[in-house]
Amino acid sequence: MNLNCINVPYPFGLRGKSAPGFRVTCGRNSQAILRIGEHRFRIHYVSPQHGFVVISAGPIRQVCYDRSGRPARITGIKPMNLKGTPFFFSKRNRLVATGCHYSFFANFTGSLGKQNWSTTRCTTQCNGHTDAIINGSCLGTACCKTDMPMDGAQEFTFTFDKTPPNVTGEEAGTCSAAFFLDLEEQIFTNGRDGWQMPLKDALVRFGERRMVLDWVIERVTCEQAASRNNFAPHHHHRCNNVSSCINAPSRAGYFCRCNAGYNQYDGNPYKAGGCIVKIYALTRKRTLACPQSTARMNKESLHVLAQKA
Repeated sequence: MNLNCINVPYPFGLRGKSAPGFRVTCGRNSQAILRIGEHRFRIHYVSPQHGFVVISAGPIRQVCYDRSGRPARITGIKPMNLKGTPFFFSKRNRLVATGCHYSFFANFTGSLGKQNWSTTRCTTQCNGHTDAIINGSCLGTACCKTDMPMDGAQEFTFTFDKTPPNVTGEEAGTCSAAFFLDLEEQIFTNGRDGWQMPLKDALVRFGERRMVLDWVIERVTCEQAASRNNFAPHHHHRCNNVSSCINAPSRAGYFCRCNAGYNQYDGNPYKAGGCIVKIYALTRKRTLACPQSTARMNKESLHVLAQKA
């Protein structure tokens, strides 16, 4: 489900209603559209309290083969450069490559400059026309995956090459792709227990998939924000009066979170009155408002627990 451009949570918003760097536009059927450089992304979900946004993004690179096994179409969004924006490549993604005999290599550079960088890679293989994807798995056969190597990255370069470079014939009528994917999304959406998917059915043309970007409300740490205005301690950052300043994991900036006693998965810590008071009744917890997305809110809590582990 895509967010509506009118109701997208702050700091995102239309012209005049957003924080700097978070402007959205209205797409088809009033979908909220985020523009970064030459790219336009549909927005699925915004977490004001944990500093991330879920967008739809196409493959970084995709190679489709004709029936003779020759490359017929090469597409992709190419490398994204997030420098000059409040956004970062999130460790809430994995990097995925699909296809026969491909090597995917990615190099990420952090917001602190070229001294702050990290790489990751994975390789796919195929052993013949009898290969299949089992239960939607991604274990090396026509598919590989790797974790994001660092927090706070804003630039990446990549290679997506055949190994060996010649066509083997297994590619006929298939597509090979490299892409970012939200950790909560399945790579092959039709996978189920005991099910085998032939490669010709698995290696189809990929459209847009869900990807996560982290963001910060300002490009300073909480400590730097506090020190720049000692005479107005309640106005040194953009959090409301019942929320706290939280440093991003990369310390490339900060975001805000409602204080203890308020719901920390729904509500908006940037808007006056945006935090929602928790009500305790007997042994059951409830809040003063229904969550925007209960399913994503529950999953979001798992993200937080995983990061603390």
